[in-house]
Amino acid sequence: MRIIILATLIILSSCVNEARKKKKAKNNECKTIQTIDIEDLKPFEKAIQANKFFTFLHKERGFNGNVLIYKNGQMWRKSFGFADVPKKTLLNHNSQFQIASMSKPFTAMAIFKLAMQGKLKLTDTINKYFDCWPYPGMTIDLLLSHQSGIPEYMNLADKYWNDTLGPLKNKDVEELFTKTKCPVYFTPGSRHDYCNSNFILLANIVEKVSGMDFPSFLQKHIFCPLGMDSTFIYKPSDSLFNQSVKGHYGLGNYIEDNFLNGCYGDKNVWSTTADLLRFYKGVMNPEFIPVAWRKKMFETTVERARENSQYARGWRKKVTETDTWIYHTGWWKGFRTNLFFNQTKDECFIVLSNRLKAGFFQNDMIANFFEIGGFNMAYSYFYDSTTFKKKSFESFKKEIKK
Repeated sequence: MRIIILATLIILSSCVNEARKKKKAKNNECKTIQTIDIEDLKPFEKAIQANKFFTFLHKERGFNGNVLIYKNGQMWRKSFGFADVPKKTLLNHNSQFQIASMSKPFTAMAIFKLAMQGKLKLTDTINKYFDCWPYPGMTIDLLLSHQSGIPEYMNLADKYWNDTLGPLKNKDVEELFTKTKCPVYFTPGSRHDYCNSNFILLANIVEKVSGMDFPSFLQKHIFCPLGMDSTFIYKPSDSLFNQSVKGHYGLGNYIEDNFLNGCYGDKNVWSTTADLLRFYKGVMNPEFIPVAWRKKMFETTVERARENSQYARGWRKKVTETDTWIYHTGWWKGFRTNLFFNQTKDECFIVLSNRLKAGFFQNDMIANFFEIGGFNMAYSYFYDSTTFKKKSFESFKKEIKK
């Protein structure tokens, strides 16, 4: 018996060492930047209030998803509900979500990485990279700030593509514009209009300039250096229903696969709350992106975008009297996502939801999670009438003081 136990321990030790060797080898493939060690973080000082608030959203408003709140080396995170509602599979900290338009900051970072390497300029017109491109005057910078005037590719696909042709890919989108020559919405640079096509085209530029496919480029230059081991880009060859976390609507029905799921750059990064915290810390790390380049990325290009926000380059901004919040949200096929962080304070708020209900968080409410008074005001955003908001706010003020 002792011999069997000893042999088992030797095998287990060998497996552990082999896993460590593989991880070390993987890390050696790229320059790893130490951003944050999740296990070393202290408990969030407002953990009790955070738990009560999101438990309220889960039970009373149908919230389903993962939450992470970080402040100055403190963290609180928790999972609420199911990865697969019909099968009752529970979410956990390692659950990977489709982050939808929260993917756009990753695309912007890829462009900035190439600019930092001197391989492109933000002032370059995209005619430089696309053959027979019918729209002069569109620069990389205008794509980053949604000021190109390019039409929405999803509308174009509805007219010229369908499920029988298979998944729509990035190259197909580029060719649709080249062949149809559909009119632009406005003269490039004359206004702002949030449009997914901009970031499809940016992903294509990354591929043309780097000589790598977009998922591989992000893996080498962003995911791997920041230790984002649970983050990947969904490819047209993948199966949506092989993902453990499903997108849902209504009372828990699946969102079916769609031919538009084949594109990336505008969406299709899948990640976890912990990996997105690592991304935030990387964005704020001058070793990963120098201060001057980060300042350029966060520079306001559009003073008035939607939701009372500004738009920078691949990021939204909410400027208050005391703070500037950098953020992006996302929505796609049953997933709703949020990543907010303070530009000067070490504060970050991440919510990944795979059910649309109560998964959206207004930029005006985010500071409530960090300011004195905790989560008191946050409750009021989830009621319909002003009277009911006030009444419920007062009752919950009493509740959270308990």
